[in-house]
Amino acid sequence: MELVVIGCILLVALSSVRFVFGFASRIVSFFVRTFIRLVFILIFIVGAIWAYDYYKVYQNRVRIDAESGQSMNSSNSGGNRDPQSPTVIDQVIEIIKK
Repeated sequence: MELVVIGCILLVALSSVRFVFGFASRIVSFFVRTFIRLVFILIFIVGAIWAYDYYKVYQNRVRIDAESGQSMNSSNSGGNRDPQSPTVIDQVIEIIKK
């Protein structure tokens, strides 16, 4: 989530840079605009990965509750994710490290 905040700050800063350079040079404005679009795409991808990871954790918790016969409202249902199974974000970090 910190990446999203940093991305938003970059978007605001680059928008002002684009405004200033829009008067000076259309080429620089084009590159800044392209970079802003890339930041938007990056924010979208990070949000999609986070949502998918949240969905997988939720599905795993539902499966564990169903196997154990507990309901989702039981006091033991919170955080029943297998701690040994890597999350999607862990897998993405491993791919980036390679």
